[in-house]
Amino acid sequence: GSSKMVRERFTVSGGTRTIASVAVRLYRYSGGSDLVLGIYSSGDVLQGSAATISAAAIPTSGAPIAGADGSGPQRGSRWVIGALPTPVDLTNGSTYYLRLSTASDTTYWCYVQRRLSYGYGNYTAATAFSDGVAQKTTNGGSTWTDLGSATNQNDLQVAFLVAP
Repeated sequence: GSSKMVRERFTVSGGTRTIASVAVRLYRYSGGSDLVLGIYSSGDVLQGSAATISAAAIPTSGAPIAGADGSGPQRGSRWVIGALPTPVDLTNGSTYYLRLSTASDTTYWCYVQRRLSYGYGNYTAATAFSDGVAQKTTNGGSTWTDLGSATNQNDLQVAFLVAP
């Protein structure tokens, strides 16, 4: 909903990039409101315009089933892509926040990937997104904390599609 959100905090490395779309892996648990994907800079400033993905385009599934580590399997999750109305420039060395939000009548579930649990100790670009961390808020964004059971080890399953 609007008070409970997740985001990926990341610092751009490897050069400035222009992003045209954002992909996330998740599913819709309940409700019918659209998912909004916004890229924010420090001070909670939206960069360009947010992408909106229709709720109808996101598959539904039941409640997650807890796994041995409490994370649960990624039941029903699918990749969905939101095109940004205007491409966004991400400046090398700057920190940004990809925030996922929706109306309070709808719940989406996404799962974090814990880098060290899967042998991603070398943090190469081929195995892990080492420049970011998944976070959550339960109060509309005034306080953000790391998402998952390990501090600074989890990422949302996201991909940024570079503009041609």
